[in-house]
Amino acid sequence: MSFKCLSLFLLLFPIHLNFQQLFSVFCVCYSSYNEKQIREYFPLPRVLTGLFTFCEKLFGVQIQERKGVSTWHPDVQYFDILEPDSTEPVAGLYFDLYAR
Repeated sequence: MSFKCLSLFLLLFPIHLNFQQLFSVFCVCYSSYNEKQIREYFPLPRVLTGLFTFCEKLFGVQIQERKGVSTWHPDVQYFDILEPDSTEPVAGLYFDLYAR
C-alpha cells in the first residue's frame, strides 16, 4: 500500500465508513490520479495527526514529538511512545519521510 493510500485511509478512519465505502476509496486510490492535485488535500501535519491517532487507538499508547534530538537530517523527527498513564517513554521513533 502506498503512503498516499495509507494517508487517505487514516484521514477517513475516524469517520467510520463501512467496508464497501472504504473499498471504493482504495479503488479510486489505485486508479490513475494526478499527485499534485491530491497533495494539497493531504498536508503532512494532517497526515501525521491521522497516523498517530490511529496508532494511539490501535495500540493504546501516546505519541509525542521530542524536539532537540540529534538526527542525521534536519527533516527527521523523533517521537516518544508512552503508555497512557506514564511520563517515561517505553520506545522511540525516528520519522524520516524522504528517500535519501
